[in-house]
Amino acid sequence: MNKAQKVKWYFQLLIILPILITPLIYTHLTPDNQLSIRYIFIGVFTVLLTGMSIFKLRTNKFIQFKRGLLLFLIPLFFFLLISGISLLWTNNLGDGIYILGKFFIFSLLVIMIFLTFSDVDNYIPTLIKVINTLAFIIICIGVYQLLEITASNDLSHSGLYDLTATFAHKNIYTQVLLFCLPFSLYAAIIYKKVWKSFGIMISLGLLILITLSMSRAVWLAAFFSITVTGIIAFKFRENKQFSLKKPLLYSIGVLFVISSTVAIYSHYDKSQAFLKQTTKILKLDHGTAKDRLQLWNKTLQLSLEKPIGGYGLASWKIKILKQGNTDLKSEDNLTFYQRPHNDFLWIWSEQGIIGILAYIMLFFSTFIFLIKMVTNSEYDQYRPFILVVIFSLIAFIIYSFFSFPIDRIEHLLFLALMFGFTLSLYNQGDQQKGFRLSVVSISLIQISSILILIFFILFGSMRFLSEYHLQKAFDAKIKKDWPGVIASINHAQTNYYQIDPFSTPLSWHKGIAHYNLGQMELAKAEFEQAKIYNPHHIHVLNNLATIHGIMGNIPIAISYYKKAIQIAPNFEDALFNITTLYFQTKSMDSALVYFEKIKNPASKTKHQLFIDNLVSPHVIKLEYEIDEEYLRTAISDIRCNPEWLKQIVISAGENDNPIKKQILLDALYVLHKQKSLLTKDQADSLMNKYDNLTKKITL
Repeated sequence: MNKAQKVKWYFQLLIILPILITPLIYTHLTPDNQLSIRYIFIGVFTVLLTGMSIFKLRTNKFIQFKRGLLLFLIPLFFFLLISGISLLWTNNLGDGIYILGKFFIFSLLVIMIFLTFSDVDNYIPTLIKVINTLAFIIICIGVYQLLEITASNDLSHSGLYDLTATFAHKNIYTQVLLFCLPFSLYAAIIYKKVWKSFGIMISLGLLILITLSMSRAVWLAAFFSITVTGIIAFKFRENKQFSLKKPLLYSIGVLFVISSTVAIYSHYDKSQAFLKQTTKILKLDHGTAKDRLQLWNKTLQLSLEKPIGGYGLASWKIKILKQGNTDLKSEDNLTFYQRPHNDFLWIWSEQGIIGILAYIMLFFSTFIFLIKMVTNSEYDQYRPFILVVIFSLIAFIIYSFFSFPIDRIEHLLFLALMFGFTLSLYNQGDQQKGFRLSVVSISLIQISSILILIFFILFGSMRFLSEYHLQKAFDAKIKKDWPGVIASINHAQTNYYQIDPFSTPLSWHKGIAHYNLGQMELAKAEFEQAKIYNPHHIHVLNNLATIHGIMGNIPIAISYYKKAIQIAPNFEDALFNITTLYFQTKSMDSALVYFEKIKNPASKTKHQLFIDNLVSPHVIKLEYEIDEEYLRTAISDIRCNPEWLKQIVISAGENDNPIKKQILLDALYVLHKQKSLLTKDQADSLMNKYDNLTKKITL
């Protein structure tokens, strides 16, 4: 192997290694098994790629560029610039710097791929084969997991959520599978012999797993990608006498694989999961679709509050909490959304209108380049690859409307590859109306970028160490090793790492440990610190209220409980706590107001305690305010029957009725229906008579 061949091989390794390794890196040492470790790896790879680019360009004096490239490069610069400037007003600086590092790595990757792989003829075949190899690996892992799911007799829609390979979630895994699909189809259609057979096999595996995933966003992405790419391929076909026979055969083959997969799966799972998932695509008032619409609406409200500059990088997950969790999955008060499941709204809410317009322009300009190339005979030999890129970018855009690909390192790597190779291809054409830059100036920019990148890698490494200690704190918490929690959080906590990956301040974890050790002053100090970092976190507010209540600061405690309940109206812990506080201070009407808000309580013992000691006295009071003896007797019968009274309290919550009103309704129902002592008109008349007694108490 001569020197030129060695250099070419080194550069091919720069394509092979990140694509094959990045999606497979995985660790159990941190709460998020992939993000931090993949961030460090791709950062180191980008340093190597930039260094190799400097080496490759050293023999040139100038690099010629098409002027049209500015349509992409200027928005990329502004996207990065606005992201950096937004750190000046973010409320989450540590996470903001980390995200800026991701965006910087992504931007530099695009430019370095563009500069380094300008001779695309040598590298497109390598890219196709490497992505097919990656697809083979993650298919094998997926099939293994599928066999485990089947062996455990859990082959169902919920069971398939364990189909994740080396990714954080089934949907992320399926998105990567779809990204690989056009590359496998390219190999199946374009290549011969071994790679053709390999491409067909990979395509079959991808189609089966994508179908089984039941990920509606990926199904939509596949539909639109195939449809739009097919229309473009047909409209701008090289041979106008092109026969539809082959495309029809391919389409029939794809449909056969999908329908066979559905039929075989449905034989084992009788729940009609595929039918339900398909119909849910159009049901926007149900399940995750409803949740996403609610999140988008709340995110839009945030964006409109600061439309120009946004709230700053990494601020969404804190700011969104003040919008409340009514009608969201997070109404369980255990889930805290980290992203709005829509990258475009996410960017607008954090980086403002300039940031989102710049991001959109990256896709818009890339599509302009791709359409120009697909219609230009000069690029005929690259037409199949251009169609692959179009397919991938359309899929990425669809993901971005329903998911968060911009958050995942592997997705940003794939996007950078698509952008970089498109720029390289486009720049190969006529450059007469272009501009040129000296290699010296480009090298200076590259060296400066390496120095900045080293800073971000070091920052990411420190974050990884913090997450490592955070995981130790989580492990200690499970064991109720409270000194261990404090020690681990002390190691995890830095000036730039104050919030865990679930929006909870690290100080809160320390506060909980101090509380369980009986160290109330230290717990209060930690909860106060946690409130600074996330002022809308309901558990922070609830625990801070509890500490103030213990210390006798009743008005402050009540104000914090009310803030938590305003954000999460069904937050059972806060509702019970404020009810207890009012009960202890003899504010019985106020106690009843908050007790009535508790629906389907998890703590049955505590709930029964309040029925006996809070509800019963109010019922006795109601009895004294009733004139009719037979109605008083009926109400007394309810009060003296614990199970009946308990059921009425539950019904009151379900019907959103005051408890006293529900009791009166039940008493009148018994007198009318069961004992026939009242007519319906008489019952209605009595209900109207005592309407004021049974209205909700207002504070």
